[in-house]
Amino acid sequence: MIYLLLIFGFCVSCLLLFLNARIKRTNFYHNLFEDVEKFRDIDDGLEYINLGSTFANYAFDYSLLGLKGFNFAINGQNLEYDFKLLKHYQDRIMPGAKIFIVCADLELAYISTKDYYKNVRVYKYYKKNILDFGEVPMIPKYYFAYIMFPILKIHTIKYIFHDSEPYNKRTFDKNIMTLEEAGKDAERRINGWESMFNIYDWDKQDMKLSHKKEIDKNICCLKNMIGFCKNKHWKPYIIVPPVSYLLNEKISEKFVERNLISYLRNIANEEDIELFDYSRDERFQSLDLYINSACLNKRGRKEFLETLLNDISNGGIKYE
Repeated sequence: MIYLLLIFGFCVSCLLLFLNARIKRTNFYHNLFEDVEKFRDIDDGLEYINLGSTFANYAFDYSLLGLKGFNFAINGQNLEYDFKLLKHYQDRIMPGAKIFIVCADLELAYISTKDYYKNVRVYKYYKKNILDFGEVPMIPKYYFAYIMFPILKIHTIKYIFHDSEPYNKRTFDKNIMTLEEAGKDAERRINGWESMFNIYDWDKQDMKLSHKKEIDKNICCLKNMIGFCKNKHWKPYIIVPPVSYLLNEKISEKFVERNLISYLRNIANEEDIELFDYSRDERFQSLDLYINSACLNKRGRKEFLETLLNDISNGGIKYE
């Protein structure tokens, strides 16, 4: 009897390993890492780099202008991990390089170090560690469930038979949504932020009252990052990326000024660096430049980078 059980156990294990290997060959599995595939190949001697979260991930592509640069932004990344990446890859960056530190609307209230799934999926990339193990909290159950043995999530078996399409949104050169869909996308983002940050008034709310710890920590991190750049003889800039009119209609300009721009302006003046705010720039309000309500498409990225570099060459925007 015991031999039958051992044989049965062996056969089941072999079947599970076979299915696990098949899952790891699916588009579904590879799509999980779509925003970090770029880390497979990072050049030396970088002259331009940017950091940031989702909006920054879709706002920069230096290859479109033939520049030697790299986009270090990752969807859902906070300033703490911006700084970790900057230090980790510092040897790839040339003296005199331009460093674009990108801060979107709620950046200063955002801390996500407890997102263990994201830490594993992104920074412990399945074929290459983007950050060293000591730099990222590592929870074994997430590593095994999402990276090594996706079959532990039993629903993933279905993708062996009905796979997803390969999905790289950064290749799109037009908006993939209708006006109605883009409007729903903007509403979804707003609802998500309201839930995540406990926002109840997009006109009068002061995030400092409810997120003082996070804001103070991120301001400190941003200043330390700027100081690090200066010590490395790089040229740091603070960039507020554009979003479409659909999203701007739902977020009060007063809210953005109170909870982001006022802080960034003070930091820029204290640190004697330039701040570029494109959040409501008329040149980047059209949906034709986006893939949805907020993320630039290939055409939008090219126009945005051309505009940014031209603004820098013309002296930038200096706040007093």
